[in-house]
Amino acid sequence: MPRPHRIEFPGAFYHVYARGNNKQKIFMDTQDYTVYLDRIKRYYNRYPFFLYAYALMSNHIHLAIETCEIPLSKIMQGIQQSYAQYVHKKYSSVGRVFQGPYGAVLYDKVEFTLNLVRYIHRNPIEARLVENPVEYPWSSHRIYMMTENCSFLDKKFVLEMFPCDVAKSMQRFNEFVLKGPQDLEDFNFDDVRDRQVIGNKEFVEKVNTKIEISSVVPETDFSNNFSVIRKKTLSEILKIVSKQTKVSADSILSPSRIRTITETRRMFAFIAAKYAGYRLVGISKFLKLDATTISKMVNKVEEELKHNSILSEKLRKIIHVLQARPRS
Repeated sequence: MPRPHRIEFPGAFYHVYARGNNKQKIFMDTQDYTVYLDRIKRYYNRYPFFLYAYALMSNHIHLAIETCEIPLSKIMQGIQQSYAQYVHKKYSSVGRVFQGPYGAVLYDKVEFTLNLVRYIHRNPIEARLVENPVEYPWSSHRIYMMTENCSFLDKKFVLEMFPCDVAKSMQRFNEFVLKGPQDLEDFNFDDVRDRQVIGNKEFVEKVNTKIEISSVVPETDFSNNFSVIRKKTLSEILKIVSKQTKVSADSILSPSRIRTITETRRMFAFIAAKYAGYRLVGISKFLKLDATTISKMVNKVEEELKHNSILSEKLRKIIHVLQARPRS
């Protein structure tokens, strides 16, 4: 039976897991664990994403990842393949390091982040390697309990779910992770790995909308010649968006919350990301906003295109102008 197509879109939140081939060890020594973490850092810098938790066990791994503009498949391909190459070179081995492709379940971030992080951090406890996850060196729990930050781990988002001073937040988080399944109404993350999407009805409908919307705009008559748009700078795109919408470039670049300006700003971000091929990080620097905000702006346009014909027509006209080849 063929593997189902992965659901990927900016802002998607996944539980990612992978096991060694034939359940064999992935990590043989300390250097191997360190190299895998280095591969995560390498691709975090190359393809920005949010990592909320990790646990590297001897024969499998768990990650909690939220993507930005680069799909999960590309991120994981880079991490897994580069680590496999390292293993083959170090141990003069051949064949698979991992047992088939990695697994990924898409979750409602709002509802499941905290419990997923807890599940990942409890892996060493459930494997009876340690009694307290802070004792295990290859999970992100130790970093959560330290005042220092890890460049590729976003612990702030999780710790803010325990609102108080930093030290108290870490203490409350640690107590939460230490509670056994009998102490909480636990969601069993092991039982749903054959499903692609986990969340309430509203969340599942939103995901389905994102899947459907991916074909809505490209079906229009401006779906060709993207190469012309990809050659334009962000300043050139901004100038055309400004002219077509009659909203000044300065207003688009300003922090103004006026409805027409925010809508135009979202359209600019959407076009830059989806048609011009710019990374969210680049757009965020141009607009002086963080990448998460840009991701939300792009997602909002995608959702509105499903039912907003006026917005669709505005985008159609802008894309048509952007696609026009300069006269020779």
